[in-house]
Amino acid sequence: MITDLQIQERPRKGEIIVQGQQANIRQGSSTGMYQNVSGGKATWKTYRTRVLSTANKVNLDFAEAEPILEKDLARSIAGILIE
Repeated sequence: MITDLQIQERPRKGEIIVQGQQANIRQGSSTGMYQNVSGGKATWKTYRTRVLSTANKVNLDFAEAEPILEKDLARSIAGILIE
């Protein structure tokens, strides 16, 4: 299972966020993002990542794997937020 994750953070007092996004959809799966942080007024800092979760078992169906995948995804997201 692949999960695209976007986290937004309020900037520190005095920071200004200049942010843009560029997408290249030739093959259907390429998105780029850039962000610069400097002094001044701002709205949000945005971070993106992709999390891959796997479950392996013979004859595994999604309903059986879903709770395990959700638990592992939650642990991955918590690890990202703590760092």
